[in-house]
Amino acid sequence: MKTCGLELHIARLTLFLCKKILLKDLPLVASTNRVTDRRELARLSARLLAVLTLHDRSGVVELIVFRDSRPIIYNKPGVVVVLSTEVLKLVGDDDAALIGVVAHELAHEYVAMQTLIALRANDQTKLRRLELFCDAIAVATLLNLNLAPAGYAKVLERICTHSQSATELNDGSGSHPALAVRLKLISEIQAQLEQRSFTKSGWRMSP
Repeated sequence: MKTCGLELHIARLTLFLCKKILLKDLPLVASTNRVTDRRELARLSARLLAVLTLHDRSGVVELIVFRDSRPIIYNKPGVVVVLSTEVLKLVGDDDAALIGVVAHELAHEYVAMQTLIALRANDQTKLRRLELFCDAIAVATLLNLNLAPAGYAKVLERICTHSQSATELNDGSGSHPALAVRLKLISEIQAQLEQRSFTKSGWRMSP
């Protein structure tokens, strides 16, 4: 029993140290542009508690906000979700939009290894499919939380057309599917899932 307890302690310490290292190197985030207002961060955490809990990431994944005029959101699976102030500006008070974009990022953890393999192989087709998978998880998450996916679709469109570079990134020729394809998928997944009977407690997301 003592040996098992020691191994568990070592495992937890290893995870803690790995997480600390990963949090040190966050693209685009620096001490000069990181948001540190506790009230603002607490409000954001409260708005995202339901989605983090649903995906078993409450108390596990860090939420970091940084000041940037571009709508940027990314993740390090199992470690952090990083959002720019512009993303939060586009989201506004629409909880469905906020939960949708964060659920999409959390979904990347389910396909982290597949994504890594596709990146190493420069398999753009596979990367686009994985992005669509994450969109589908975002829709399922919203429906599970009794929120309309329309808010997610709306903010996704605003993010993807925010600038010329954003439009080019989401034209379907690279790692991201064309915006029209994503919006169609969101609508189709919503229609399919709404036809199913949800239990009173909903259903649990699993990898």
